[in-house]
Amino acid sequence: IDEEDWKLFHRLDDRYALPKSSLHLLIRNMSLHNIKNDSGEWAYDSRSSLLSMLLASMFNEAMAQETYDASLAGSHWSLSINSSGIKLTCFGFSDRLPDLALKVLGDFLSGNFLKDEKFYTSTKDRAIRGLRTYFESRRADSHAMYYRNALLSSKDQGVKEDLDIVLGSTFEDVVKHHRTIFEDEDRSVQCLFSGNVSSREAKEFFSSAKSSIQTAYEMKTLGLSNEDTVTSINPGRIERQLPQGEEIQLHFSSQNTQEENGAVLCTYQSSIPSFKGEKLSNPLALHSSSAIRLLSHIMREPLFNSLRTKQQLGYIVSSSYEIGVCSQSNENGQVPLTTPVDFISINVLSQKMAPPDIVDRIDDFIQDFRKYLEEMPESEICDHVDSLSTKLLKPIQKLHSEASLQYLRIARYGPEVHHRSKHRSDLSGDYIQADGSSDADNIPWNTTHALASTIRGMRREDILKTYDRLTNPSTRSRVVSCVYGKKFPLKKSTGSINTSLKVGTTIVTSKTPSPPHHSTSSMSLFSLLQRYSLYPKKIK
Repeated sequence: IDEEDWKLFHRLDDRYALPKSSLHLLIRNMSLHNIKNDSGEWAYDSRSSLLSMLLASMFNEAMAQETYDASLAGSHWSLSINSSGIKLTCFGFSDRLPDLALKVLGDFLSGNFLKDEKFYTSTKDRAIRGLRTYFESRRADSHAMYYRNALLSSKDQGVKEDLDIVLGSTFEDVVKHHRTIFEDEDRSVQCLFSGNVSSREAKEFFSSAKSSIQTAYEMKTLGLSNEDTVTSINPGRIERQLPQGEEIQLHFSSQNTQEENGAVLCTYQSSIPSFKGEKLSNPLALHSSSAIRLLSHIMREPLFNSLRTKQQLGYIVSSSYEIGVCSQSNENGQVPLTTPVDFISINVLSQKMAPPDIVDRIDDFIQDFRKYLEEMPESEICDHVDSLSTKLLKPIQKLHSEASLQYLRIARYGPEVHHRSKHRSDLSGDYIQADGSSDADNIPWNTTHALASTIRGMRREDILKTYDRLTNPSTRSRVVSCVYGKKFPLKKSTGSINTSLKVGTTIVTSKTPSPPHHSTSSMSLFSLLQRYSLYPKKIK
């Protein structure tokens, strides 16, 4: 089914031969995390986001006892509210799974669980405890990742603001928020039903779900919805992209008073967008993503041997390949265009030396590793190529895992694919059949074969070129997140922070340092986020 705001994707199981199915239903809704400003445009709102979190947690607690028998019978469900929308996931035996999904969906839409305030009280209490102990219960390296993610992918002002909002919320606020959600005309629905279920059964379920959702919206809007309204879609996640050659250093004291360790998280961000799929990305993105994955695979063991085994910097020394995903609206604010971003991260947890000294050791390793790549035997490169490509092509072993990956691609790329198909249809004047084929054929269901094939063609020169682009001070985009423990505390002066930095380096610190070297700038994390409010840039 491929209607403008209602899309059903179905896949019949041809691998696992189990009497089970997996169902993913996504209701995109702008009011979950946004409010309309004075000009009538949607803007992110931390309070709406936290009320949505409380709402989902209350519902899961309220339904736990009622659906306990279903879980004993092997049918499981979960409902979450994230940056994409309201997500209902069900997995279990095929014969009763649609009944379970419709039951859970209907109870959430009706709001009957909001009649008892006890679920709100317990949910709010858990949220407050979690936010109050967020830093005290975590290691320094978790803090370092928190500050990095706050810079690159956060929309709000952090844990303190979240705690203040939750403390100030009331049961009536949550009830009103539930009503506001279903008064919002900007909504669309996407569903994936896969496994041992026929196309007819999938359509019957989707028809029933559609009827329930439409009824819920009509009851809240009293039938005053405007059919001519063009649906906006919540852009969802963000990933800020630093300009090439820019470095940001974050320096914060650990808020865990018992933490002896300090931590450093160095993130090298790629300036070339990651690979989305052969029909959505150009060959340069495929080549870049393949090379970065291979670099991360090669780097892991030498980094551990150098910093952990030989230098014994700390118990935790690791490197990893990561991918951040940014979804942003098009010029009309209706379709999120997804831009994935590749990066390599190096993480060190240590009480042997201060974080700035650890950064120096990491920089030394980065220089030495290039020589290692130059002198690495060709046979060793081939071994890494074979190992990584084999790992990528390893078949998924579980139906639900495969369905979850397929759903992720629908949620991430579905609106963009539909927008492109519709745009091509408008330009050519050809009518595209509304049977789901046009969208389904263009969604990148499997990118691993293209990545593995490109990795097998990688040569030493390709690896070195990508490595230089990622790590050379003149071209790299790097975030250095430092957290200071009790053994090496962060001082008020910049004596413990290297001020002999290249032009374009920004220092962010929880203390108030004296003015740093003229080649750097110092500001708060909030000021930096304001400065980077335009990032990531729109990809034309």
